[in-house]
Amino acid sequence: MPMETLRIPDCYTDLDEECGKWARIRHLYVGSGMKRIHGGAFLKCDYLEDLDFAAGLSDCYIGDRAFNECRSMKHIALSEGIVSLGNGCFWNSQHLESIRLPQSLLYMGNHCFDNCLALNSITIPENVEKIGQAAFNLCPFTDIYLTTTDPAKIPYVWSAGTKFTAFDGNCTFNHGH
Repeated sequence: MPMETLRIPDCYTDLDEECGKWARIRHLYVGSGMKRIHGGAFLKCDYLEDLDFAAGLSDCYIGDRAFNECRSMKHIALSEGIVSLGNGCFWNSQHLESIRLPQSLLYMGNHCFDNCLALNSITIPENVEKIGQAAFNLCPFTDIYLTTTDPAKIPYVWSAGTKFTAFDGNCTFNHGH
């Protein structure tokens, strides 16, 4: 039987690689002191449905594959203070329906949300400086909201066959292969 909720206290600043691999938890709450979640920290947590970060984070990095293959993940709430999402961070979270990206986010790695088959809408914050290749590969987007006025900041993130309408507040971009 999976544990219902795991709360990581505010005093924790760093979670090691694979510390929660295969953990049997449904809800994960990360405290405000977190600075780094290393690669693969919660790799293949098949029961994990919800991920929530506390307010008050500062310069927090989520490493490569940190939540890779969390196939039951449905909702992610990333709070202000998270600045980087590593390569394949949420790859293969096939049931992910919604994610809130903070304005503090600067970087999203390659294949960050690759194969998130239920994710059909996302808003890209204005401060994002780089989105890696195939970050949204195989996501069935109907809407991508760009808060930047420079779509050139985010090349190579859409997979072939992805159809979406993106808005930057001033005009509409239509894209389809």
